[in-house]
Amino acid sequence: MSYDVHLWHQPADRAAPATFDDVGDTVMAMMQRPPPANPRFAELAQALVARNPTEEIGWIGDPVRAARRLNQALWVLALPEGNRPRLLREVVDLALPLGLSVADPQLGLAFLPDGTVLPPENAPFWHELKQELDSHSPAPTKAQMRKLVAGKVREVLEPHGFQPIRKEEADAAFIRPLSTGHQMVWLGLYGALPDLKLWVFCGHWDGEVQRIFNDVVPKRWQQATVEFALSKFVDSQETERGLAIYGAVWTG
Repeated sequence: MSYDVHLWHQPADRAAPATFDDVGDTVMAMMQRPPPANPRFAELAQALVARNPTEEIGWIGDPVRAARRLNQALWVLALPEGNRPRLLREVVDLALPLGLSVADPQLGLAFLPDGTVLPPENAPFWHELKQELDSHSPAPTKAQMRKLVAGKVREVLEPHGFQPIRKEEADAAFIRPLSTGHQMVWLGLYGALPDLKLWVFCGHWDGEVQRIFNDVVPKRWQQATVEFALSKFVDSQETERGLAIYGAVWTG
């Protein structure tokens, strides 16, 4: 479900909202204002993305591009899933100095450039939330998580003869030479914080098996209609070769 916050620059010909009901009326009025949009939206978007890159938190679309293309006086910014309270705090902290007002319909809160929180009776809740956020250590970045995972996997694999290699399509990759080929382990993180997901690929290439496969399967079929894959990844080289040969004959 989308989590939207509304941003606008209060026009000189309209009184600033004094209640949360006034905020709703202001938002509706700003939606009807003709373009162009306020250039401060793009400035805010750039600051937000600089602090929170899309790769890290998974912005819905490109906030900078959306702000630049906006053709109304109200910007509806969708906050991605994850630590939304922290993101809302950053939106407010960055928007108010630019003279922009912020409304969060989900929490029923609005923030004006002079520091006013509407409705006033909910201001203590907002201040307590900020204190709670300030008391927590910063969440690790995606890059830090990649480094952590790669380090842990390396600790497990290196005693078994695996060595790290560079692989563009993986965050970390390891290889172990065998008498007639090699084994490989690739892994990577995808998604956005805090819901990162890990993928792992384990593979085996055997030159002897490849020669048998080439003899059994005509070359014109190898790329078009035939797949060659192992069903297991185990330690014994002789067992691996047995499984690999069986796989090649069975596939062919």
